[in-house]
Amino acid sequence: MKDANRERERAIVAFVELDEETLKLIRQANFDLYYGPSGNDDDFPGFVTACRRIAEALSDVGDLYVDEQSECVSDVEPNWCDGCDDEECTGSDPGTWYRYERRDVIRAIVGRELVGYVT
Repeated sequence: MKDANRERERAIVAFVELDEETLKLIRQANFDLYYGPSGNDDDFPGFVTACRRIAEALSDVGDLYVDEQSECVSDVEPNWCDGCDDEECTGSDPGTWYRYERRDVIRAIVGRELVGYVT
């Protein structure tokens, strides 16, 4: 089950497509949160500023839907199929899709601890 969750979270991170600067800020802020400030990072703006910039970069992120079977990610709720036998039914089986609320999406991107500072 943990592996399936990790795969879905990787698919979410790939779908959101953050720029390199934001990804670097996420790494730096996580390091700062867990280990304290690093004296080696001259380009780290500080924890509070980094969190503000990360939050701004994630401001458009909303709920996402992830298909367990295909790892397809969508920001639009899938057309659910309730197991009908209609040949024209193009809906999805709701049992294979997971809805990630905005906070869970951000947690998948920044990590469990940092999410509290950027949402």
